[in-house]
Amino acid sequence: MALAAVTAAALTDHSARAYGLYVNGLDVIKEPGSGAGLYGVPIETIEVHEAGPGGVSSMRFTVDDPGAELVFAAGDEVRYEDLVAGTPEFRGWLTTPATVPAFGTGRQITVEAIGVEAVLDWAISPALTIDLSVIAITTEQLIQALCARAFWPPGVALRAFVDPTGGSRGSQALPLSTFENSFPLPLASVTIPAGTLRNAIQYVCDLSAASQIGHAAGWRAFVTVDFYLGLRGWLSGGVTEVPSDYATLTVTRPEDGSSTVDGDGVVRGVYVVGGTAAGTGVVMDGTGLPGRIVTLTDTSVLTLADKYSRAARIFAGAQAVVAGEISQDDFAAVTGVHPGGRLTLTSPNTGATGDYTIMAIDKTYNASGRENWRVRYGALPPTAALLLRRLTRSTLS
Repeated sequence: MALAAVTAAALTDHSARAYGLYVNGLDVIKEPGSGAGLYGVPIETIEVHEAGPGGVSSMRFTVDDPGAELVFAAGDEVRYEDLVAGTPEFRGWLTTPATVPAFGTGRQITVEAIGVEAVLDWAISPALTIDLSVIAITTEQLIQALCARAFWPPGVALRAFVDPTGGSRGSQALPLSTFENSFPLPLASVTIPAGTLRNAIQYVCDLSAASQIGHAAGWRAFVTVDFYLGLRGWLSGGVTEVPSDYATLTVTRPEDGSSTVDGDGVVRGVYVVGGTAAGTGVVMDGTGLPGRIVTLTDTSVLTLADKYSRAARIFAGAQAVVAGEISQDDFAAVTGVHPGGRLTLTSPNTGATGDYTIMAIDKTYNASGRENWRVRYGALPPTAALLLRRLTRSTLS
């Protein structure tokens, strides 16, 4: 419940608003020039972390509540919107309201919220087996089937509409692109194990990876949830393949930043344990450089071509990548820029010049209407969690 007793005095600010911040439908933003004694969120306290595919966004802000009128609870819906551009900045649910007395009268409430991408981890997908000798099904159709069968949190459902053209990689209206392939693979049937919806979708994407369906190695599937509750999914062979409504962020000589080459996750060889002698053996990446060899066990790998295809998938996802971040302070934000989209960067100081995938954007807001962005690109910075993930991936199945 986002509202207790709201007095008439608290509703007398009718100034034009550049942003709207809604908690269960109640706008709590405080615009510049608001009168004393009114509750509201100073825009300078708002922090948004917009995460890319595989991550979960978050938001934090502070509410001035001099009349002790507002009551927030975990689970309240939070929407933050750019009213000028007509686009959402954040959508999710309140997780942590912390109330402290303010100086003088009233109180302040510090609010933290989790982004809508969390539904992929909250929704449960029951096990599903499909006999591919009886039914032909595409990747996107199988993802839609998983969504239809999933057990969702109350009041939540994703818009998993498919873009029939395929080439656009999806849009706000039709968020799920065609993945340009269909089963069968070298399988008689496919069983998606029970678990979170995120893991089930990832399982399907791994089975139908582009390198197994005729595309060049290195293509990968991106899946996330946008702030319209659309299930975004698209196939990308590089930074140029992005949803049709994503804008490119172009930055020349960023104010500050850093760039590193992350080579810890490089794989130089794959020992494939397949279902036949032809599908079993070691495949090296051809560089002649020393590095890690991993084991992949999959009885569906039956031929020499299957073996090389599966190894190519692992090599494509385990290369040295540039991991960097840049800052843009007090600038006019570019509408349509999102993680998973494209950054065209010219940064002589760090040596990072070229096109990169945006991984995350941290945003704060100024009273002037301009914004401050910290953009992470290429790959997320190396962390203990990433290192643990790499170690556990030394044996795959």
